[in-house]
Amino acid sequence: PLTPENDVESENDFFLIPHGAINYILNDKTTVGLAVYGNGGMNTEYPPTAANTAGCAFGGFATGGVYCGETARVNLEQMFFNFNSSYKVDSKHALGASIIFVGQRIRISGLGAFAGFSLDPANLTDRGNSLSWGFGGKIGYQGEVADGVRIGASYQTKISMGEFDEYRGLFAESGDFDIPSTYTIGVSFDVGKTGTIVADYQSINYSDTASISNPIGNFFTVGCAPNPPFGPGTGAACLGGPQGAGFGWEDIGIFKIGYQWTAANMDWRVGYSRAEQAIPESEVLFNILAPATVRDHITFGLTKEVGSNQEFNFAVMYAPNEEVNGSNAFVDVPSGGTVTQPITIEMSQFDIQAGWAWKF
Repeated sequence: PLTPENDVESENDFFLIPHGAINYILNDKTTVGLAVYGNGGMNTEYPPTAANTAGCAFGGFATGGVYCGETARVNLEQMFFNFNSSYKVDSKHALGASIIFVGQRIRISGLGAFAGFSLDPANLTDRGNSLSWGFGGKIGYQGEVADGVRIGASYQTKISMGEFDEYRGLFAESGDFDIPSTYTIGVSFDVGKTGTIVADYQSINYSDTASISNPIGNFFTVGCAPNPPFGPGTGAACLGGPQGAGFGWEDIGIFKIGYQWTAANMDWRVGYSRAEQAIPESEVLFNILAPATVRDHITFGLTKEVGSNQEFNFAVMYAPNEEVNGSNAFVDVPSGGTVTQPITIEMSQFDIQAGWAWKF
């Protein structure tokens, strides 16, 4: 457990996330395409240097670190292959559908202190890279319902992934790590000759995935009988179990609004989004690994045509620092909720995007 005076910062700050797409017009009503894009940045690395040494010694562990297991780290990378098609119903309405294949890779270390709470401690931590593959789908609609007014809606299914076999003693349901479903509804309004206001609402359904949404409190309410120090534990809520404790993320809604206009032979964009907090105060202990606390995003972008068939796209995003304050559930929940080991997790983000497009 962390002691109150410790302040530890992840050593990983920069991540390169690729994206690309191609779209082909079959006829005046139908297009087909492929979009390939990465999803990453869930990467933290906390060195053991002088971090939590006293707290780990008190718990009987010889090493330091945020979880008393030397360097604690996680790296999750996902690559999406979106095969899509659109159909123009008439001049104002269109439908779209996609089949999505996903490959994901994860690597985790430094969680040995939880071996006594795992159904399979040999596949809990420090097992190198683990791969899984899966697929899902997406459907959407866009239409002009009045002059200059358009609406759109889309739904992406839960993407069913194979298990992370090397970490089946960590993630609920024997290493399952599906990608949650989402739905989005939106509207846009033309403003003047060149301006457009856009707004949408998106829901991310983290409850689709037990390893993401199961709360750490399952240890105590559902039941996990630990067998320290090396396990295995027994009970449905032990790590890797059908109700195994996870990150405790809640379903969230995100509201977004933006404005696009044309000036100086370029398209300009500004935007803002506000999300609900996915991480409750009770879930800060495990979310030291994944402190996705940010809620606000401020964006700016532009598109510049280059010649007759090319364009350059550029965008930046800033997410201000956001904190979630809680406490060590292993200490405070069994003792009736008294905050004896407070924990604060926080994050801010900055993103730069650049792209080049060809029309042929």
